[in-house]
Amino acid sequence: MVSAKTKCSFHSIKFRMAIPFLLVVLKLLMIIVFSGWVSLWLLKPTEMWTQKWKGAEERATATVFGYNGLDFAVYSFPLIFLAIVGFIYLELKRKEPRSRQARSPGKALSNPLIVNSYVGIVSAVEVLAVLLFVLFLAWTFYTRISNDYRKMMPVKYMKLNMWQFKSFRVATRLGLLAEACLALLLLPILRGLAIFRILGIQFEASVKYHVWLGTAMILFATLHGAITFFIWGVKNRIQDEVIPNPISNFSLKCESYRHFYMVFPGIFLFALDKLLRIIQSRPETCILSARVFPCNAIELVLPKDPRLKYAPTSVIYMKIQSISKLQWHSFSVSSSSSVDENTMSVIVKCEGGWTSSLYNMVQTELGSKADRMKCIPVAVEGPYGPTSLDFLRYDSLLLVAGGIGITPFLSILQEVGFVQSSGKKRIPSQIQLIYVVKKSQDICLLESVLPSLLNQKSEQFHLKLKVFVTQEQTGATIRELVNEFSRVETVNFDTQCTNYATFGLETSLWMAAIVGFSSIMFLITLCCFNQAFLHPIKMASKPKYPSSVIDLLLICSFAIAIMCGTFIAIVLRWRKLQKELQISSQKPVKEIKPSLLESSRALEEHEIHFGGRPKLQDVFSQFPNETGGSDVGVFVCGPEGMKESVASLCQMKSQGIRMGAQSKKPYFSFHSLNFSL
Repeated sequence: MVSAKTKCSFHSIKFRMAIPFLLVVLKLLMIIVFSGWVSLWLLKPTEMWTQKWKGAEERATATVFGYNGLDFAVYSFPLIFLAIVGFIYLELKRKEPRSRQARSPGKALSNPLIVNSYVGIVSAVEVLAVLLFVLFLAWTFYTRISNDYRKMMPVKYMKLNMWQFKSFRVATRLGLLAEACLALLLLPILRGLAIFRILGIQFEASVKYHVWLGTAMILFATLHGAITFFIWGVKNRIQDEVIPNPISNFSLKCESYRHFYMVFPGIFLFALDKLLRIIQSRPETCILSARVFPCNAIELVLPKDPRLKYAPTSVIYMKIQSISKLQWHSFSVSSSSSVDENTMSVIVKCEGGWTSSLYNMVQTELGSKADRMKCIPVAVEGPYGPTSLDFLRYDSLLLVAGGIGITPFLSILQEVGFVQSSGKKRIPSQIQLIYVVKKSQDICLLESVLPSLLNQKSEQFHLKLKVFVTQEQTGATIRELVNEFSRVETVNFDTQCTNYATFGLETSLWMAAIVGFSSIMFLITLCCFNQAFLHPIKMASKPKYPSSVIDLLLICSFAIAIMCGTFIAIVLRWRKLQKELQISSQKPVKEIKPSLLESSRALEEHEIHFGGRPKLQDVFSQFPNETGGSDVGVFVCGPEGMKESVASLCQMKSQGIRMGAQSKKPYFSFHSLNFSL
């Protein structure tokens, strides 16, 4: 007889083998849906679409869905469906068996193409996407305005002459360009429901797209309003146009609802994302302990669910109500979930009002000399991070950090050390860490990766540290500075104020289910309102409702759908809290003790330089000769000037797509990280 455990294991193996096929199917489905959605935007300005769509809306009016249901299904649902499929794809991608992939020619497009202080660091893919979007805007404007000029039927009730009519139509069509920007405006700043993760783009990188779209939208909207008011002023009709009149309301009613459904997906996903983030950050957890470094920085240790796994370079958002009830601050997670199953750490540098208050609070507790200090409740949102460990696929890693920008690299180095000890995956054979600090005491932030610096017994892995102290001319050796790590003080806090740990986000499958359920509820509610108030039979026997009533019905449908999705999320969180409450009571988190420091000959391999910044040109020239790897991953985290310098060197050293014999030459792949937002 085959045991149930054996059968379960067999089915699990079959499912894992089917994951690559399912990923291909989902990827093709997303490409088809996205292509259809883009085609819709391209066809929307044409006369053919306008004529066909009017007939479709008239036929839909007699159905249970009405024209509102048709508009939602065609204009809004494709992008929502794309998000649902994308979340399922991300969940399967996380379970896919990992294998080290060779560098593909397409990776060259993700390297910097434009580097300057005005637009920042822009890759070839981003430049291509911007050009395509500009072409789309030009196509939309040209098609609309050419159709308007061909008809040449000035608005009679305003008595416009030819130049006024043309200017008025230009203003109207500029408003449609603002609508296109608004439709995409909120998508880049989604966190829990971030659909840009499908493309491997994290929240901190996609924020600039939000800025670009917002700037373009404001520009088009300003031109739209300025030209429109100018024409109204010329005709002395500003007061008449500002006050609602039945003619304009009736003629623009259906068109305005189409505009609503075009921008609805972004607003819908953003509202859901915001509410899910609020639920996810409840209830509050607490700070287990804090470690005070000599460089005015503290490391906070938070409890977490042992089942919570996150990738290195992840970011969390924290709110401490005793400091501020409204402010949320982002911090890069400095620990690895593979190494620390029950805790999660962040390092906070004392550089602002909020961080100074936190530092003073910890210092006050440290000065009280009590065995266990008062409990500090803290709300945690996240962690948000990449879905895969991309840094493991490189032959060598060059890590460049400035100041507190070292924190993402601490999690990377801990993860590399864990993978090396487990022997399950290949790791980069050579890692060089360039750490630029103002004072030599800042090196104490490396305390968590000290074992990796001291114990390098493996011939297949080598980590080299180069420290550059910019504001000191002479100083101690690496060994003397490491001995200063003993000055790190630890304070343990009471945990009686809460029994909860950090749970993290819901799985991508649950995200997909919540989005799908909420969108279906919106459509159902819309159909019910359509039958109750807007059905053609009832409309024939009653006076027509003003547009404000229809607007109110849309808002009510939206609110009901969001509340239904929020209710499902609350139930899921409550169930997880019940389970976690039992786990916390049975298995409390261990307290963190100060590390024991040991001297080692490996310290002599590392370098420290005083009185200047690193010559990055020399570093990039020497690193391939020292490592011998052809595929080098360059990760940088620090000031914008440092990022731009490293990006320029990656651009210069890795120009073009290398094929054949050229592929053996060193290729530097640039990655920019953020320690906060």
